[in-house]
Amino acid sequence: METTAPSDLTHTLTNRQFAVLVFWAKEYSKEQIADFFHLSEGWANKEIRIIYKLLGVCTRHGAVDKAWLLGIFTKENRQQHEG
Repeated sequence: METTAPSDLTHTLTNRQFAVLVFWAKEYSKEQIADFFHLSEGWANKEIRIIYKLLGVCTRHGAVDKAWLLGIFTKENRQQHEG
C-alpha cells in the first residue's frame, strides 16, 4: 500500500477542502457545510468524496483519524478544528 507523505497531502488538499475536513471533524452535517459556503449539498458530498479518496478512507472517523495520523491536523492548528 502506497501512502502519501503528510506534506504532499497537505499541499494536495485545497484550502476549502481543508475547511470541509475541519467541519467534518466537528461533526457538521453535509447540509451545514454546504450552507456555510453558500453552496449545494451536492457540492459538499463531492468535496467529501474527494477528501476520502485523497486520504484513502471511506468514513468520517477514518478521515479525521487519518488527518491526525498524517499531520494534517496538528497541535498548532488544534484550536481551529476542535468542536
